[in-house]
Amino acid sequence: MLHQIQGSLRAWHPNGEGLDPKDFVSLLEVDSQGIPVVGSGQPWQAVRLVLCDIGRDASSQHKEPSEQFFSQLREMLIDASRWLSKIPKDAFVTVQERGFIVDFFIEMWIDQDQFEFDVPAEFALELGRLRITLKMLSND
Repeated sequence: MLHQIQGSLRAWHPNGEGLDPKDFVSLLEVDSQGIPVVGSGQPWQAVRLVLCDIGRDASSQHKEPSEQFFSQLREMLIDASRWLSKIPKDAFVTVQERGFIVDFFIEMWIDQDQFEFDVPAEFALELGRLRITLKMLSND
């Protein structure tokens, strides 16, 4: 069973170099007010802008909780793609030249060994336009 999914635009350095979150956000040239920013620029700490965060509890009272959960996740990813579409395609060149990796990180908390969900085409297109990888990680 899936318990939570969180999706973030993330910047990190393979050698642990820190990145000030304000510097990363300023590169985006898009309004990020209201979007949670995780990270403080310390060594070995990624900077993340959390664009979707949904837990099983959000749909547990619904008649069809699984369908509702995946519907909400899909809408969050489509909303994320709309926000990503406002970022200039070369916005990440500066940090990438410094060795930082920019990706979209999806973290899943599950208690079974299998999980499946669809990535909306709109979302995949925006990741491609920005030339950023989709990275997924689960706890199990």
